[in-house]
Amino acid sequence: MSLVNRLRNAWRWRQRDWQLKSFLAALKQQRLDRPFVIIAMPGSLHVTWLALQRVPAGVDRLIVLNGLPAWEVKLAQQLFGGQPLVHCGAMMEHDQVLDLLFEGLQGDFGILDYDCFVLDASHFEPMRRLAPGVQMNAVFSRVHPQSGLRVPETFFLFFNREAIRGLGQRHGVSCHPKRWRDLSPAVAERLAGEGFGEGRLPEAHKDYFDTLRVLMMLGRAEGLRFDFLADFPATPTPSGEIFHVGGISNPRQVDGLWRFRGVYFWRRALEVCDMPALKARYAREYGPGTAAQLRQAHPAWAAEVGDEFFAFCDRLLTSGALGAASR
Repeated sequence: MSLVNRLRNAWRWRQRDWQLKSFLAALKQQRLDRPFVIIAMPGSLHVTWLALQRVPAGVDRLIVLNGLPAWEVKLAQQLFGGQPLVHCGAMMEHDQVLDLLFEGLQGDFGILDYDCFVLDASHFEPMRRLAPGVQMNAVFSRVHPQSGLRVPETFFLFFNREAIRGLGQRHGVSCHPKRWRDLSPAVAERLAGEGFGEGRLPEAHKDYFDTLRVLMMLGRAEGLRFDFLADFPATPTPSGEIFHVGGISNPRQVDGLWRFRGVYFWRRALEVCDMPALKARYAREYGPGTAAQLRQAHPAWAAEVGDEFFAFCDRLLTSGALGAASR
């Protein structure tokens, strides 16, 4: 690598480090009461806006703009004007955002995926009440088919911040995904005592501990509970209470059923969006095409998803004037 390239890389890393420190400092300045954090990714503003409309006015929220370019940050500031908002120019992985939230925020908080719609607002207050001995409240979960272990999904959670921070500090563990071979001997020994090991992990369909799962299982080993306040499946299922889309993070990529469903929702949401500047820019950035054209281009996936899903999405997306509050 040439000296010029080494200097460029060093500058990029120094700039990223500065951006992360600035983001952490902005988090520490927040004074919110048990907020829900929604993390907006590039290309997500119209969907994020829709999810936020379902959060009751009396529930604090914090919008994190993760890696958005300057033009999109400007649109976000217009769209979410008056709401608590922090921006990090560096694109962070989900686990890194969580680590900084646990470090920077001052009290218990929740997370809500930007494509998770809490249609029944009565779920919010119970989620924000943590019983003694509970490390987190959850409503989505997946059950391990062999062990029967019920593992929270991260779409909609509320955390006992001090309990989880304490776990991380005692065991030297973050929210980062881990393979069994990468665990420290002490952590591996503790989790082995809970029945885990290479090939015996919390989620049967994954060969690693996904985001937060090491901390979750260490908490379980120390007697901290998960409180499941509802029983919503991990796969996208139409519901009048809570609905998580999934597969929506890259609207350019349609490489299977999961992403087909997510990109369909993204395009349909953009069609009903009443924000001309955002619609025009997203069309340039992510390409033209309608949700109907996407269905026509992938008839087998469309048939597998089924008309009930498409009809449900239409009802959800047309139940209010998407974008009206931005004016």
